[in-house]
Parts: sequence; C-alpha cells; structure tokens
Amino acid sequence: MRRYAASLLALAAALFMGWRAWWVPNDLVLAHNLRGAAAVRIVFHADEHPAPLSDTPGPSGLSEADTVAIYAAVIRSLCFAGDSLGSQCGAPTLYLLRTTDDRGGNPLGAPSPPSAIPEAVQQGLAAALPDLPVRLVWVDTWAGVPLEEGAGKAVAGHGAAITLGNIRLRQDGAALVPAGVYIASLSGRGQTYVIEKAGGTWEVTGNTGYQWVS
Repeated sequence: MRRYAASLLALAAALFMGWRAWWVPNDLVLAHNLRGAAAVRIVFHADEHPAPLSDTPGPSGLSEADTVAIYAAVIRSLCFAGDSLGSQCGAPTLYLLRTTDDRGGNPLGAPSPPSAIPEAVQQGLAAALPDLPVRLVWVDTWAGVPLEEGAGKAVAGHGAAITLGNIRLRQDGAALVPAGVYIASLSGRGQTYVIEKAGGTWEVTGNTGYQWVS
C-alpha cells in the first residue's frame, strides 16, 4: 500500500499545482506543464521490507579505492549496463556534480547532508572506467550542465547528467548508493543501488527503497 500511496500523493500534488517537476538537483530547475504534455509517466516503487542501515551515513571505514569502485559500479549500471528501470543511456559525455545529493535516487526520502566528492575520487573514477566510451565532466553546480534549446531541455550533445548520493553501509556490509540520471525532461530515472563486494570486486547486486522514472 505504501508504494501506491506515494505514487498517488505525488501525482495529486503535481495535478493540483498544474505542473510536473522531476528530480533536478540544486539550481537546475526543469518543469513541464501537465496540461500541455503529450505523455506523463510517474512511477514510484518501494520495497516492502528494506534492509536496515548501519548508523553510519557516510563511507566510514571505506578506503578511497573502495569508494571509487562503488561509484564506478553505480555509473556502469545506471548508464551502460541497463538496470531494473530501463535500458542503458549510452551517453558519450556524463556530467557529474562534485557534491553528493541523495535526492537523485530517492526524491521522497530524507537525504543525508551533502558532501564534496574528493578530487582523488573524481580522478579515480575516470581511471576506473577506461573501457567505457564516455567522457566524465565534473561540474560545481547543475547550472554547468549544457542543455539543448527547446521544450525537451535535453542535455547537449546526447549527454547525461548524473547525481551520486552518499554511500551508506548496510549492516550486512553491502553499500547503498542513491543515484539518478537526467537525459531530458521525459527521460530520467533513479533508485538506491545495492553494491556488494565479492572476490575483491564491488558489483551492483540489486536495489532497495523507492525508484522513479520520468
């Protein structure tokens, strides 16, 4: 019931205001009038029994290498491997915010405080994805993401904008990372990824909590 209540609440609020606003963190604000939209899709899904988190809201106990590997696994799943929310985005350029924002993966949740992604982690991510045909561009704010002209507000050059959330450690040792991708006003998605370490490698093994699709 919780998932349907959340969906109806979000839809009712949007209809009441006459506008549909999807996740776009910080100062990049995109919205589209529901009455003028040809198609509107609102999907919220929540696990009925999410696993408990530890009391540590950040990557405490994680090495720099582990942090890089976890974020790299999320980017691979979100944009190049496909996931439970849809096909891969395959963008040639990914714009990433230098500050974490949990709302990218769960707009309805209570986000942990944002934190700066260390420069060493940013550089490590580029080195961790050498096999992918993608260029990583880090931006200080979402105003730094170039957009195409027109109603669709697509990221320029067939690119995509990504927000990475804080890494939280679950009690069983798995890492949880909220993350979302924005391609255009009717092309975006996000969820909280479950990443587990096996054989020395961090890999996405599932998701938990809310998922959203536009």
